[in-house]
Amino acid sequence: MFPGTRPGAHLESARLVELLNEKIGIFTRPARGGALCALAGDLPAPILADLLGLGVSTATRWGALAGREHAVYLAARAANPSPTATRSSTGDQHNSVGPHPYPLR
Repeated sequence: MFPGTRPGAHLESARLVELLNEKIGIFTRPARGGALCALAGDLPAPILADLLGLGVSTATRWGALAGREHAVYLAARAANPSPTATRSSTGDQHNSVGPHPYPLR
């Protein structure tokens, strides 16, 4: 998508960031933070963590920065657990596709 100086090679991400910052005036660090904050405002922390590969605690901090609390989501999950969910020997809740990102206790 972004060809580099060598045929068949793409731009490195660091070089793309440098070009966006210096040549065009698009500062990627604040844009990334803004995008994460917007997502954290719309999604519960466990979902955000799963989608972006973040830790749940990191996603929770982003949610706090966004000023969102997802108590309604958590209450709904606790009241209506997945019908295929089972408890493992460690007490964690698991779905048939793998561990639940936010174990319900």
